[in-house]
Amino acid sequence: MDEPVTPIHKEKKFIVFMTCLTRLLSWCHCPDCGSVDISTCHNVIGSLLVIRLSCASCFKKVIWNSQPYIGSTPAGNILLSASILLAGATAGKVLRVMRTMALATISLRTYFRHQRSVLLPVVQRVWNMRQTFLLGTFQAEGRDLVLGGDGRADSPGHCAKFGSYTMLELHANVVVDVQLVQSNECGGSYHMEKTGLERSLAHLERQGLAVGTMVTDRHRQIAKWLRETYPHIEHLYDIWHVAKGFSKKLLAASNERECQVLRPWIKSVSNHMYWCAVSTPSGQGAQIVAKWESVVSHVQNVHTGHGDLFPSCIHGRLEGRESHKKWLEPSSKAAVKLETLVCNKTLCNDISKLSGGCQTSAVEGFHSLLIQFAPKMYVFSYTGMLCRILIAALHFNENSNRVQGVTKAGEAMYSIKYPKGRKGAAVLRRVLESPTYEYAQELLAEVVKECTDKENVEAEFAVEPVIVPPPLCAEFSHPEKADFVKQHLSRFKKIN
Repeated sequence: MDEPVTPIHKEKKFIVFMTCLTRLLSWCHCPDCGSVDISTCHNVIGSLLVIRLSCASCFKKVIWNSQPYIGSTPAGNILLSASILLAGATAGKVLRVMRTMALATISLRTYFRHQRSVLLPVVQRVWNMRQTFLLGTFQAEGRDLVLGGDGRADSPGHCAKFGSYTMLELHANVVVDVQLVQSNECGGSYHMEKTGLERSLAHLERQGLAVGTMVTDRHRQIAKWLRETYPHIEHLYDIWHVAKGFSKKLLAASNERECQVLRPWIKSVSNHMYWCAVSTPSGQGAQIVAKWESVVSHVQNVHTGHGDLFPSCIHGRLEGRESHKKWLEPSSKAAVKLETLVCNKTLCNDISKLSGGCQTSAVEGFHSLLIQFAPKMYVFSYTGMLCRILIAALHFNENSNRVQGVTKAGEAMYSIKYPKGRKGAAVLRRVLESPTYEYAQELLAEVVKECTDKENVEAEFAVEPVIVPPPLCAEFSHPEKADFVKQHLSRFKKIN
């Protein structure tokens, strides 16, 4: 038969029941002698069904495979492993679904072998190709990068095994680099974020890229390291992280006696922090602090005489809800509490470094996406976690700049959401166009190429074998299993 025009990874596949296939084979006849006395036997290799037909008259033998081979690997087996990984699914659940349906499938061990020997090199190669093109674009532009960075641990608790650090170019809204760190590589999970940042900046330096601005959260270890190691990089803080921490402190203060009057002001003070940073040109940290500290007088209905840098409020006549808030009494417990929180020296130093232009919300969005590919409720190997992080980065970069969807009438689409953090308040959000998955098709094509002929893989984007760190339990003593079992059973042995 002629080779199919459709690529093997795009060719349609069907579920065929054994009874239907047996009925079809019963209609077969020998192509040489025309005899219908055909005997069959079959063998199953994962999802591959191999049927051997033998003619009792002329002894002609024919072998029929239910799927083609890619190199020496059944196509269905390797494509199933690749599809599980690319969809962000877990192999255990998908294979259990197939076994529950009595559908011939691969074993979990086979999936991990495919992931280690084929899928990880392919994912790395495609990521290197995309990353090289992306960094080459930035080099051609000749501008300093404005990066947003943040770490993400694989555990919702404090003792995480893996930590990934994401570096995102905020103007282009694309992930430029991701680094995976295991906790025993850097002396504990607390140091993983700093180690990831070190590796990421070192990688960008090797590519000849200049970093002008770095926007992060208020991680003290990172702030000190950037200040000492990269003094030429302008380090700014994301507003959301600072405002969130301050709102929590103000909410706790409002629960104290005689301070309940602070609660209506929490949202307004948080919004004021955003305004202070956004309305001030870059590099004028003292002006941001002066605007910020003016809120202490504002909530007491004093709108002038704040100071030299910001002498008076610039708002107009207060109307609506803002005009009905209860002003704080001067020298009251609530006013003193608010002033103590607002004028905290450490907080003011951080506010002077707030980023008014770029924020790390896109980084948080990537971490939210990453949960779909690497849920925190499952434990992944180092190879599996690295694969899933890189695939999530490919997905994010392909869909990060989607436009707002429109109805058939051409009207912009919106939806109403009720976020938990808003405590029941409705939020209007844009509905974006559906995401695309072109990267998945490219990865599947590379999987076919990898299995067909590894020697023809482009040497420019060839990847080095991943050096997997030793497991966390490697530093502990490992008793012999037989002796350990014997010792365990002897503790519960009954004495006659």
